[in-house]
Amino acid sequence: MTDPDGVEEQLARSRALEPDFLGLGLAEARLLADRLGLELREIDTLDTPVTLDLRSRRMTVVIGTGSVSWAHAG
Repeated sequence: MTDPDGVEEQLARSRALEPDFLGLGLAEARLLADRLGLELREIDTLDTPVTLDLRSRRMTVVIGTGSVSWAHAG
C-alpha cells in the first residue's frame, strides 16, 4: 500500500527522534519539540491512560521522575 500523504514517512522521522528526548527535563523537552515542530504530550507515568490516535508529528514523553524516561512518537 502506498502512503500518498507521507504519514508513514513522517512517523518514521519522528520515531528516529525518540532517543533525543530521553534524559531531558520538561523545559528542555518542550524546547526540543518546538524546535523540531512536534506536538509534545507529557504524561506522569506509563500507567496514565492516553488516547491511541496516531499523529505523525507528536512526541509523547513520560516525565514523572523529573526527566524524560520514555519517549514515543505518534
